[in-house]
Parts: sequence; structure tokens; C-alpha cells
Amino acid sequence: MILPTKHVPAARSLLGVGALLLRHLPQERTVASLWDAVRTEPYVATLERFTLAVDLLFAMGAVTFEGGLLRRGRVSHDVPPSATDAAQPHDVR
Repeated sequence: MILPTKHVPAARSLLGVGALLLRHLPQERTVASLWDAVRTEPYVATLERFTLAVDLLFAMGAVTFEGGLLRRGRVSHDVPPSATDAAQPHDVR
């Protein structure tokens, strides 16, 4: 349900719904105004799916919520040093 699968097309997955929400979020707006903008989209369909997609975007850092407004987050593509250390083979003697 979060990711597309053989039985769930990309547009129906929560990741796909999140992408749709980001297209409707070129500038900051309230959650209610975003819901009003997308509620008739067939793949959003319900407030539950909308909320799950917003939660997913927030957890990924793709959106932030400040002062009652949703805005696009600043997602960094940098890999933290600890992740690169773990990926390196260790010299075991």
C-alpha cells in the first residue's frame, strides 16, 4: 500500500498519492486547503488516504508543518557519515 506492487499501481500507492500532494503544494498552504484541492482526485478519494500520504511525506521530510501551514521540506541527498562507515568492509583479523 505504501509502495507500488504487482497489484497496486504507482498512482494508487501512498507514495504516488504523496507525489500528487506535492504537485499541489508549490507554496505553503493549510492542510484544509490542500485537502480541498485534491479531494476529488480519484486516487486520493478519502480523508484517510490523504492523511496517510501527508504523514508519509512528513516522515520522509518531504513536507514540514509550521505555524499551521504545510510546506515542502528540504530533503537532503547527502549520506550521513555513519551510513557510509557501515557500508565499508571492516578489516577483521
